[in-house]
Amino acid sequence: MLNGIKESDPIPGTIVKTDDIITYKLTLINDGGLDCTHAMIRDVIPTHTAYVEGSATDGGTYNVNTNAVEWKNLVVPAPGPDGTINNKISVTFKVKVTEGEGNHSIFNQFDFGENNLDNTSNIVEHPVELAPAAPKTGILTNKQDKAKASSILVAMIVIMTLSLAAYKLNARKNRRN
Repeated sequence: MLNGIKESDPIPGTIVKTDDIITYKLTLINDGGLDCTHAMIRDVIPTHTAYVEGSATDGGTYNVNTNAVEWKNLVVPAPGPDGTINNKISVTFKVKVTEGEGNHSIFNQFDFGENNLDNTSNIVEHPVELAPAAPKTGILTNKQDKAKASSILVAMIVIMTLSLAAYKLNARKNRRN
């Protein structure tokens, strides 16, 4: 009989932010009397994350069509009669936290079994901290904004110059009369 345990680094419950990396550790434990020679694992990449290319260990492959990391034909030894045989295996992969809207959490678990995917592991959760909105400083930061501001400034100078010229011209006329 196989059991599956999901762990992560950072540990579940830790707040993560955009661009943080989460490493998932998937462990299969064989509590049966015989070796499990065709164990399978499938872990769907959670919403608001992206698989880190090449991070799956021990022959795990990323399937872009299912957005999942998969392992096939894993061997999980049965426990020895005196407890000397390690009856578990662990594999890992990484995801990068992507942007999301509003407060949310990243949930993840994996499916596993021998010759099938009939079992499901525990769930791990990471709350996501959204980046604070950029403060409005009044400082122009991009070229388009700077170009617009320059155009407005030139237009204001032209208007002020024309207004001053008109004022002077009007003042001369009033003095002559």
